[in-house]
Amino acid sequence: MRIVFHGDNAASFEPSFAALAPPQAQVIVLPDTLATAADRESFAAADVVVGIRYDDTFPKSERLALFHVPGAGYDQVDLAALPPQTVVCNCFGHEPAIAEYVMAALLARHVPLADADARLREKDWKYWAGATDRVHDEMSGKTIGLLGFGHIAQAIAARAKAFDLRVHVANRSPVAPSKGVDAWFGLD
Repeated sequence: MRIVFHGDNAASFEPSFAALAPPQAQVIVLPDTLATAADRESFAAADVVVGIRYDDTFPKSERLALFHVPGAGYDQVDLAALPPQTVVCNCFGHEPAIAEYVMAALLARHVPLADADARLREKDWKYWAGATDRVHDEMSGKTIGLLGFGHIAQAIAARAKAFDLRVHVANRSPVAPSKGVDAWFGLD
């Protein structure tokens, strides 16, 4: 079995993977740009490719059984360009970290945390309560819109509800209100 890690993103996962691969597996790391004939031949002979991109400009592998995206999104994979027997899969498990980043970014937009921290370190108490010019925006009561409702969006919705946000979702299929969604809309 020939397993190709294509590109820098995929290559970052190879060291821990190599120890788990069967001894007869050939594990190859290829650069993002398949510039040499040897790189293109190795890619074309792959049984498994771990990577983030695939389209009709890549060498065709009639043996390609699995194209594994080491992330959630597979929007850079042209499914029609893959050989018909190829299974495509992606990863889950990083949705808590992404949802926390989204909430931190929203907080940073509504609450002047960086400015308040810098001023406090200089003993400037600009944000103490008691004056209307120090009032900042709040997230509570606002609406967050999520395009799609996969693992990441569901994790964001759960955290958004904790901040008293209304959650609206645009999704291919109906979304149950029990998932913390206030309204959902089709993609049309």
